[in-house]
Amino acid sequence: MSNFLSLAILAINKDAMFTIPENNINKIVWLDGTKPIEKADIEKKITELETEDSNNKKTKVSGLRKMNLTDAEIELLYPDLKDSL
Repeated sequence: MSNFLSLAILAINKDAMFTIPENNINKIVWLDGTKPIEKADIEKKITELETEDSNNKKTKVSGLRKMNLTDAEIELLYPDLKDSL
């Protein structure tokens, strides 16, 4: 599952208490009386967060290129941007 699963849940409910065995959206255990969030709502928020992250990375790459860094230099300095080059 996405690296954004926990972030998506907290973006929907900042006070949510939960565990996610095996990082599996189908196995979320809601704790301390947290009202469960619908799977579709979590998936929608994950997509939004992934899109935002992708756009942020593209913006960062663009700025680094304006500083005359090559793609190889950007990848060396920021390995997490490799997919955005």
